Amino acid sequence: MSKGAGKKRTGVFAPAASRTAGAVLEVSGLTVSVRGEDGERPVVSELSFSLARGETLCIAGESGSGKSMTALAIMQLLP
Repeated sequence: MSKGAGKKRTGVFAPAASRTAGAVLEVSGLTVSVRGEDGERPVVSELSFSLARGETLCIAGESGSGKSMTALAIMQLLP
């Protein structure tokens, strides 16, 4: 599989303005999929959250659970 092949992201990113009062970051329905030899598979599926000023979010999980893909998608750094 070539680097970045078949990755797609969907969702709503609103770091500056948000539909949720006081939110500095809102993610709604984030889905990230990767394409491999056996087809496309989701690594993050329908993730939603919002953060208000001063709040901290911890994303914890096992290796391969989608933590890094989530962060990269939110920062719009996926190819």
